[in-house]
Amino acid sequence: VFADDPGTGPATVPVTVTVEPRCVAGKAYLAVRVRNDHDAAVAIGVVTAFGERSFPNVAPGANAYQSFATRAASAAAGSVTVRATGTVDGEEVTTVYTADHAGVTCTA
Repeated sequence: VFADDPGTGPATVPVTVTVEPRCVAGKAYLAVRVRNDHDAAVAIGVVTAFGERSFPNVAPGANAYQSFATRAASAAAGSVTVRATGTVDGEEVTTVYTADHAGVTCTA
C-alpha cells in the first residue's frame, strides 16, 4: 500500500459542486448546485458571501440548489463553502468543499 493510494485517506462524502454567477433583470445572482454522489442521503450546507442555506436530507443522485441574490448589479469573484455530512462505513463524516466562482457584471 502506498501513501497516495485512495484507500488510505480519510473517508469523504462525495458530492459535486457547481457555482455559476448569473444576471437576472440586471441584478447579479450566484447559483449553487450540489449533487449528492453518495449512495445514501446526505445533509448539505452551503455558505456564500450572499447568504447560506441548509438541505437536511438530499437523496442519492439528487441536487440541492439555491440561487443567492447579491442585491447589486455586479458580484466580485469569490468562493462558496459546502459541507456534506453523511454516513460512510458506519461513521458520520463531514467533508468540506470550496468552489471558486468568477465575478459578474450585469446590465439592465
